Amino acid sequence: MLRAMSDLLEALHVPLLEEVSGLELHPEGLRGQLDLRYGLLSFQIDHDEESEALRVSVRLPPPVGAGPEFLIWCLSLNADSWDAKLALDESGFLLAHVDLPAPGDVEVELLRDDIIESIDDIAELIDDSLCAYLLDRKLGTPAQIERWSGEQE
Repeated sequence: MLRAMSDLLEALHVPLLEEVSGLELHPEGLRGQLDLRYGLLSFQIDHDEESEALRVSVRLPPPVGAGPEFLIWCLSLNADSWDAKLALDESGFLLAHVDLPAPGDVEVELLRDDIIESIDDIAELIDDSLCAYLLDRKLGTPAQIERWSGEQE
């Protein structure tokens, strides 16, 4: 995705603030934070004007010691999910993301609703699916495992 600020992202900033507190407009795109069961995570919304697409995403460090079984689980989860997906980015980080069409004539209010739904989908993927997988296999630090276990009750 391109990292340059677009008119579309500027137009989305104020309408999104109604639902997404703390969302900030940066030269690279829109940035915010999610306080999830997993922990406090940064999310980003980027616009690729050439591809006419938006990407809503959260980058996470890959679980230490997860190995190939984890990648197979990610692929399986992606096959079952209609919404948010998991991938590895160019730096080897885990990327929970949703790609949305954003043609030049897109209605900002409809796209705003899609973005809010995408943020919710990513949060659900991380908190429900990823946390459960990592907790079941004890693939986290002691503090993470304690947090995930406590949040599960």
